[in-house]
Amino acid sequence: IDPAVRQRKRDERYRNHAPSDALTQQGHGEQVSERDLLGRVLGALTTEHREVLVMRFLEGLSEVETAELLELPVRTVNSRVARAKKAAIAALNQLEAGDE
Repeated sequence: IDPAVRQRKRDERYRNHAPSDALTQQGHGEQVSERDLLGRVLGALTTEHREVLVMRFLEGLSEVETAELLELPVRTVNSRVARAKKAAIAALNQLEAGDE
C-alpha cells in the first residue's frame, strides 16, 4: 500500500476515536467528563502518538500486535508510546491550566 494512503487511513481511524467502555465504572456525569477530557487530550496529540496510545491502552493490543499493524519495529512502538505518554501528560496539564 502506498504510504500516503496508509497514513490517510490511520488518520481517519484515530482522528475521532471514541474511548472504549473502560470508564463506565464511574458515575454517568463523571464518565462523560472523563471521556470528554480523554478525547480532548487525544485530539491534542499527533496522529503517531494518538494511534499508539489508542492501540496499546484503549484497544488493548500488545507491543507486537501494534508493531505488526503499524508495520514498525517493536522498539519504535515502545519509543512512540513513551513519547506519547509525555505528550499526553503535557496536553492534560495544558488543558487543566486553561480551565482554571
